[in-house]
Order: sequence, then structure tokens, then C-alpha cells
Amino acid sequence: MVVRRLEGDETHEADLLWLQCFERGLKSSLDGLSKWREGLEPRIVRFGLWDEAGMQATLQMYGKRLQFESGVVIPAAYISSIACAPARRGRGYGSACLKHALEHMRDAGQIVTTLSPFEYAYYRELGWEWIRIIRGYRVPSRMLRVVPETEDVRLANPQDRPGIEEAYRRFSARYRGMAVRDEVEWDLVLDGSKSYVSYVYVYESDGGIDGYLVMRGGGSEETFLPEFISLTPQAQRALLGLLRRLHNQAKTFVWDAPEDDGLWSQFMHRDMHTGIGPGLQGRVVDVEAALTALKPALSGDFVIDIQDPFASWNAGTWQVAFADGVVTVASTKRDAEIQVDIQAFTQAFFGVLPVTALRGRDRMAVIREPAFQALRGLLDGPPMWYNGPI
Repeated sequence: MVVRRLEGDETHEADLLWLQCFERGLKSSLDGLSKWREGLEPRIVRFGLWDEAGMQATLQMYGKRLQFESGVVIPAAYISSIACAPARRGRGYGSACLKHALEHMRDAGQIVTTLSPFEYAYYRELGWEWIRIIRGYRVPSRMLRVVPETEDVRLANPQDRPGIEEAYRRFSARYRGMAVRDEVEWDLVLDGSKSYVSYVYVYESDGGIDGYLVMRGGGSEETFLPEFISLTPQAQRALLGLLRRLHNQAKTFVWDAPEDDGLWSQFMHRDMHTGIGPGLQGRVVDVEAALTALKPALSGDFVIDIQDPFASWNAGTWQVAFADGVVTVASTKRDAEIQVDIQAFTQAFFGVLPVTALRGRDRMAVIREPAFQALRGLLDGPPMWYNGPI
């Protein structure tokens, strides 16, 4: 068995393997896969696994950066297109590919990784854990209200792009996990595709663009908004008013939002539905690099034991000290003051659950209380919210 990067025509062979596993051989699905890769090819790394019978498994990774808190941007990788030939399943080929991918990410300086799982339990055994709650709204447009602020909503023009990007940057500073986008990624969000035109609307106040939304595709019964960003309650009200004006063309609008977005303070109706479900799984690839990337305002120290049987470089006992915005991490033989597995550590690092909640759910063992309070001071921060589509 060998795992290595794909070369030449092997990429097409890997696509056919993916097509068999997930699309039941529907060739048109390859068109969507190739469109996603357009413009992103330099950031995509693809691997294959071979045994004596040929290629049996494949995956690809897309490099990106995630905002974690003010001044902290984390290099990351999104894993997708994981496929294993049905006749070779049960031999550990998928986990071998993921182990190879983790080693590649560590060497490339990618500190965390995310994926959309086909089976949560499978990836959890390999160190991944859920890190995103999908909070989705289904809002009937006829129940919304046009408000005075709606008069300040207009269709965006090309000159608005810097203001839209700045509004996004200000919004993403409130959360951990939002993508730090470059121009190629912004093209995917704001520009139309071969099949659809994108319509971008902005709300502008005296201080500039305070909110925007993107409409693309959908139908008269239901239209999904790929992005709905509002920095202020006024911006949110104004954009909701725009959706009301579209009620003859779209009966229901659907979008995802963070838990603290404040929509329930703006609008509530019996015909509105809020759905909550699991989303991404994530993993800290390199514990030492993850901790040293932080810039805490507080000071403290603790000794933590990390259990990570799938990534040996993370496993062990670590002395962590931080002061003046600098974190130092070193392997130590001292007795652990906190014990945690990589899954719970990942959730604490992403901010999806605070360390107090993890402790209360028996996901963390605390031997020394001051050490726990130091860990809390280091990792508590903005909540997690991941935004699509990439």
C-alpha cells in the first residue's frame, strides 16, 4: 500500500472513483466538481492510495485561512472528495489517506482542518469532532415588513466591492472560524456562475456599507441566500424589508446565520422556522502550533496532557505559559494538571464549546483548579461560526 500525490491522468481516475462512491456514476456531477476547482487549483492538493490492484482511495484538500480573533489568522485546510473503492473498504485505506493528509498539513503549516462528514462517528475515531451548529432560517417573505431603512438598500455595483469586503471583515472579527477570503474566493461569492446571475444588495449608512445579502438561483417557492451579513440591527431590518418587496417572486427565503445574529429580536412569526443541526467536523492538526498562534491579553500557565492516538506529534504532556500576547509550549515530564482528548481540545480551540462546558460534560479532567482557570483564560473567546460556500 502506498499513499502519494496524484499525477497526470491519475486525477481523472480519482474523479471516477469519487463519482462511483457518491454520485452513482452520474457524469454531469463532474461538471460541478470542475467548476468548484476553477481558480482554486493552485491551492488544491490531491492524494491517492494504491495497492496491488491499483488506485483504491483518494481525497483532496483545499488550503484556506480562518479568522479566530482579532489579529489571529489560522492557516487551515478543508478536506473533501474522500472516496474508497467499495470492494476495498474495511481495510483501513480511508484512515491511511487521512493520516497521510494530516502529516502533509502539519509539514505545510496548516494548523487546523475541517470537513463535511459522511459519518460523524467514523471521523471522530480519527480525532475529528463537530465544530459547527447549522442554524437555518426559513422565513415567509409576505410576513416581513418594509421599514424606513429599506430605502437605503440598493443593488451593488462594482465600486461597492471594497465596502462589502470591509463589512465582511468587521463581521468576521466577531467569530472564530470565518474564512479570510482572497479575491478568487470573493469571486465565487459575489459573481455569477455559468448557470446563474448573482444579485448583491447592500445597505449603506453614513459610515459606509453595514450589511449586504447575495441572491442566486432558487425558485418561487423557496430561495436560498448564500450570504446575509448585517453589522447593525438597522442593516438587518433594512435587508429584511428588501426580502418583503420580493414576496411576489419568492414565497420563502432560506439562509444560515450565527446564533447571536438577533433575527428573533427583529422578526417572529408562527410560519417562520428555525432549524438547528450538526455541520462541519474539525480537528487541530498541530497542538503546539495552534496554541502558539494565539495572542492572549492575560498571563498564566498550566500543564496539559493531550490524548491523540492518530497524530503522535500531538500526544503527550505540554507545559504552556503565556504573557504579553505570547504563548510558549514545550514537552514536559511534569505531572499533568489537565487531561483532555484531541476532540474536546478541538472544540475548545474553535470556541464551539467553552472549557467550562466541556468540563461539566466530563470531556475534560481537571487535577489542579488554577491550571484550569489559566486554560480558560487562554481559550475562551469569540464563538465559532463557519460561513459557506467554501
